[in-house]
Amino acid sequence: MEKTYSNRSNAKRAATAQGIADEVDIVQVGSRFCLAWRKATKALPANPSLVGTKPVMLATEDGDLGLIEAAKALQEASEVANETNAPVTVRDPVTDDVLETVAPDPKPADENEDIPSFLQRPKPTPEQEKEMAREIKAIEAKERAAKKAKDEQKKAAAAKAKAQSGSKATKTGTKRPRNAGPSDKVKEIIRLACRKNGVTPTELNEFTGWTGAPWKWLFANKKKTGYADRFGYSFVAEKVDGQTRYKLTPKA
Repeated sequence: MEKTYSNRSNAKRAATAQGIADEVDIVQVGSRFCLAWRKATKALPANPSLVGTKPVMLATEDGDLGLIEAAKALQEASEVANETNAPVTVRDPVTDDVLETVAPDPKPADENEDIPSFLQRPKPTPEQEKEMAREIKAIEAKERAAKKAKDEQKKAAAAKAKAQSGSKATKTGTKRPRNAGPSDKVKEIIRLACRKNGVTPTELNEFTGWTGAPWKWLFANKKKTGYADRFGYSFVAEKVDGQTRYKLTPKA
């Protein structure tokens, strides 16, 4: 049979609809399924004349087919009848009497006839197939884009984590010990405070770009962590012409 089906269930339903479910097997060919006639195994009628090894003649309307043992005659006649789609007679080779007539097996309905629509979906038209192909491509492209975006997000997150980790390591690795001496900016702050008139908080803010810095505490505090205590200076905060000024003097 040439007609194929998309799955085994459709093939089984087709065989049932055609009334041949007991006469066919469902065979898979690639990704499709088809119906295949089972080899004839029906029991042939018993005939007392067709036993043993005595010869009998097989014949059709077109002529004799030849002699064969009587015990094998009916089976051979059935096979020939099915191949030629014509009845085969078994005759006595002497009297030409007909001992048996074997007809071909009845054929089912046209095997290429479409099964009812409720059993199988209609075959899509070329336009429908093209539309389905476009939809599949669009879905695949969307999935690829989503995967790519997800991969890029993962890479960006990994890069950010790595950068943050490196930044923390750098900060930890380059932290200045407290006895390492003043940094360049602190040196400049000390230089400004060592002037004759010292330095005002406004001047310090303008120089450093800081706002709201506790300058007095940075110069000297009870914890002895100010610039004056750490780097050997005496610190004085005084009012000059209404302005607060901070002065540092090197200790002797």
